[in-house]
Amino acid sequence: MTSSVVKQTNSHLTGAHYNNFKTLDIKEPQKLKIKNLYKHLKGTTNTGYLYKRVDSDGNPYIYLKVSEVFIEKLFPLIKEYSTKIEKGSSEIGAHISVIRPSMGDKMSPKVNQYLGKQVSFVPTFIATVEPDHDLQWERVWFLVVKSPELEGIRKACGLTPKLHDNKHDYHITIAVTRRLPKKGIS
Repeated sequence: MTSSVVKQTNSHLTGAHYNNFKTLDIKEPQKLKIKNLYKHLKGTTNTGYLYKRVDSDGNPYIYLKVSEVFIEKLFPLIKEYSTKIEKGSSEIGAHISVIRPSMGDKMSPKVNQYLGKQVSFVPTFIATVEPDHDLQWERVWFLVVKSPELEGIRKACGLTPKLHDNKHDYHITIAVTRRLPKKGIS
């Protein structure tokens, strides 16, 4: 086995790691201990392009479209954790959310000058969490990334450097497990 789950608490993490995920009203994330993560990511391009899209509720959002290779290379490393696991989480494929009004961000017209811009990022580690803020997911696996460029774009648009009032690290969702609907008693 090439990986294991290590329970981490915020007191063990430094710098941008997790940025107080507990305040997101989600359970404590677990950092996956993946041997040779960078070896698995060899040949990936750590850049993407900024795009704007409208979600199913009619809210515009900004995301960094990244290579599907991240999901293709990392999914096999984490699929051992669940038999119900699905690749990715979105119809747009591999991406990094940048500005999300559904998470409290205000869309600034300044963002338009950045659309189509190529932005770089650095993969750091893989983690998993049971989110409480999005009831469709039972568990999510994601690659945490750092990007001073994305932080700068958000600041230029009058926002905190990161999503959800600066508490949500940039990440690429690798896989999800959907919550099963609760069955009522008849």
